[in-house]
Parts: sequence; C-alpha cells; structure tokens
Amino acid sequence: MRNFPDMRLHVYCVPGKGLKPAQASILCQRMAVLFENQGASVQTFIEDPALGGADAGLAPGTDETARAADLVLELEVEAVLKRSHPITYAMCWFSFSIVPMVRETTFTQRVVVRDASGFLLASDRYRGRLVERFGAGVWTGNWILDKFTREPEDRLTGEAASNDLSADLYGQLTQLVFNARLRREALQLQPVVDPAGRR
Repeated sequence: MRNFPDMRLHVYCVPGKGLKPAQASILCQRMAVLFENQGASVQTFIEDPALGGADAGLAPGTDETARAADLVLELEVEAVLKRSHPITYAMCWFSFSIVPMVRETTFTQRVVVRDASGFLLASDRYRGRLVERFGAGVWTGNWILDKFTREPEDRLTGEAASNDLSADLYGQLTQLVFNARLRREALQLQPVVDPAGRR
C-alpha cells in the first residue's frame, strides 16, 4: 500500500548506548526499505540531528539538508536493563545445555517526527522486553514443535521471533509517520491570523 506517495523522508538513526553505529546503520536500511515500499523517497543518516542533544531544532549544518525533506524521522534506542540469571548458566553447564540459560533485555525506543523546520509533529516511546533462552534442550524442543506442530506464524526458531518483533515495530512506526503527515497537511491548510485578527 502506498501510504506516502511522493513524500520525501529523512531518517536519522542515532547511535548510543543501546544502539551501536553498525546496528544504527542496519536499522536505517530497514527503515528505508519500509517507507520506500510505501512510496516515499528516503535518505538515511547515522547521526543525531538534535542541537546539543536537546529536543528541538536541527543541528548546525543539517538544516539545509532537512529542508529538502517533507518529514524528518528520528530514532533512538536505549537499553534500560540487561540481566542474566547465573543459576541458569550453572544449570546449563552441568546439564550439558539440556537446561537452558536465560538472559533478559529491556529497552525503549524513542521516535520523533518533525517537519523540515524542526516543528514537532508526532512522538512516541515504545518499550520492549526480550527473554532469550539458550541451550540444546530448548532449541531441539522448539525445532521439533516448529517442524511438526506449529503453524508458520507461530514458529520460534530461525528468524521467526525477530520477524514478529520487526512487524510490530514497523506497523507502529508507519502509523506514527502517517499521523504526522496528516497533521503537517492540516497545519498547512490553516489560515495565518495576525495579532490584530486579520487573515
């Protein structure tokens, strides 16, 4: 579906503690594919567009580039909590990985959409939690269930879990950018009123 025909979109993937530069590059590539498939013309940047880390405004040297865009999308990822379970690591070791080791990661993703002037159109913050289990026992069990029992959309091995997470995120991002585009168009249609009340 072409939700963004002829729209010029700049995507900034901001490296940080929760997002390494290589990961930011991959994220931007995926965002480019996502929005190009919906009709947009996309340019990606692996940098922070905010002035001095603040919320408003574009950094010096980027404002002219941004004015060539209809919308500017900023993505930041922060790892809130990383926790492993030492007892499960020990049990995994002594059971020859039949008992799985467990690792948890909690993260937030901040998403901001602006127009070319830096005016805020939409923003949101998504929170996610990943629980990873490693071990021959859990992998073998899931592989057997995926092979003979589970429907394709319910499978857990391979790239299935990653694809499910991506599909959820892509849907939320698409809706947020779509709402920002509608708001931008609505603001452009509003008449300008001076302090004296004349249009």
